Amino acid sequence: MLLGDHEACDVDPRHQRVRLDDPRGREDLAQKVWSAPQQPLLVSPESHLMFSSAGTGLLAALGVAAGPAGMVAAMTVGPLAMLGAGVLASRRARRTQPFGAAGYLRPVEQPQFGRVVGPAELIAPLSGRRCIGYVVTLRSRDFYGGDTMLTDAITAGFELQASGGRRVRVPPGRMRFQSHASRSVRNREAVDRFVGGINEWLLDHSPDHRGPVPFDYAEEGLLREGDMVEVHGQVSVVGLSYRHTSNEYEARGVPHVRLVRTAAEDAVAAQAVFTRASA
Repeated sequence: MLLGDHEACDVDPRHQRVRLDDPRGREDLAQKVWSAPQQPLLVSPESHLMFSSAGTGLLAALGVAAGPAGMVAAMTVGPLAMLGAGVLASRRARRTQPFGAAGYLRPVEQPQFGRVVGPAELIAPLSGRRCIGYVVTLRSRDFYGGDTMLTDAITAGFELQASGGRRVRVPPGRMRFQSHASRSVRNREAVDRFVGGINEWLLDHSPDHRGPVPFDYAEEGLLREGDMVEVHGQVSVVGLSYRHTSNEYEARGVPHVRLVRTAAEDAVAAQAVFTRASA
């Protein structure tokens, strides 16, 4: 997760933070990414196949001694053992896998649920579409632990119209945004422009490059007016006095926003309900 200057991790302030514009910071991050526990390369792939062949021969000999039923079992287990050993050898012969994040931790606070209202003041960096907020995620196809290598999510600020007339203001800035509607972006030029804007050193795509943010593809998710979302995190009451109650709240800290339904999905669902009611 990209952080602002002097900003601590909102999941756990004890988490180490590094600067990508600092060579030492990139080195520390790369060491964390590439030093995950790996399956040990005990023997060469050829040794695996030799062992598998020897094991199959032993099973066949035992099958002959055990009679027809044992022979059938040996003929079944032997090829499966060879196949399993071959797959294992192939995986162990691959390059070391980077260690990524498994995903967001779901906050424990009671979420605020409602509809997003606000102007589309941002331009999504990969698709160029206007939005209220976005999340860009760099992912790896060959990973250990999790496939998320880097996430950047910001919002221009919006108001959440919740039930009971409550309104929750989410200020501009960083957020954690979980979107089931994220799409893979094939425009490599746009992806490289986004990554290069973070740090040009991250643009090395060579196969043996072991940088701090190894990735194979990028996804982008948009937050737009009319989307139904959950906002997790602490909120404070705005404009409350001893004489008057208030239905206005403001999110504090880094909000966790989870997309429940896009405005388009909501429109389709509403149309389906109207069609059933008219039938």
